[in-house]
Amino acid sequence: MDIIDHNQKAWDNESKAGIRWSIPVDQKTIVNAKSGIWDVILTPNKNVPKDWFGSIKNKKIVTIQNA
Repeated sequence: MDIIDHNQKAWDNESKAGIRWSIPVDQKTIVNAKSGIWDVILTPNKNVPKDWFGSIKNKKIVTIQNA
């Protein structure tokens, strides 16, 4: 089994179904994150506490990649 091909097809299916975790964020969310206004959600209803990440000052976190 080609794991990359398998994962690509699985995520394509998730995207086609509109599953929450496969929807890209909008431009406003990216701008806010670059300004220090951000959240990470790993469960359906609760944000990850920011102190779990330690210092992210001067770290490149958000990148924009063309598909």
